Amino acid sequence: MAAVVAGKEGAVKELVQALGEHGVRLCMDKCGHGPLQVAVQRHHVHLVPPLIAAAGGPDKERDPATGATALHTAARLGLQAAIDVLLRHGASTTTLDNAGRTASETALAAGQHAAYRALREAFQPSTAPPPSGVGGYDHRLVQTPAAATTAAAQSSAAPAPPSGLGRLQIPTELPPAVLYPKAPEGAGVYF
Repeated sequence: MAAVVAGKEGAVKELVQALGEHGVRLCMDKCGHGPLQVAVQRHHVHLVPPLIAAAGGPDKERDPATGATALHTAARLGLQAAIDVLLRHGASTTTLDNAGRTASETALAAGQHAAYRALREAFQPSTAPPPSGVGGYDHRLVQTPAAATTAAAQSSAAPAPPSGLGRLQIPTELPPAVLYPKAPEGAGVYF
């Protein structure tokens, strides 16, 4: 774990290889974070590919307190390079943390708009009908009232949920910047 914290790529690769040969799992820190989570938290993007292989996939390690994957952590921190590497290695954009948020929702909640856009572009919603017995509403996607009405008209099996209920509503564009007038000279609050 010390090699991951220090960002020593050569040492990490040697340890991963040696541990893999003996069938030993990678250790965790005192908070229960695996090496992949620690590498992302420490911004050591160069360590992510070998640690993904050692962990058995990009979504295998989760934060024990929040249920966040490495992609959630990278999104929260706005680490575009880590997001790209994790997505290239097959990280799921639909995995939920303990709060029920996807990585893109985590990025938006943390104010990381560039990370949110990158994750939203990477997410390609499925157009396949839901499996039988599940219903007509896909809980992974946010439906606008217009889309819900269209979906309900197309599928008479299950109506869409009422508008305003359900998952976090994610804006499609950022609001315009608010410009405040400059305070007059000498204006201020005196205590």
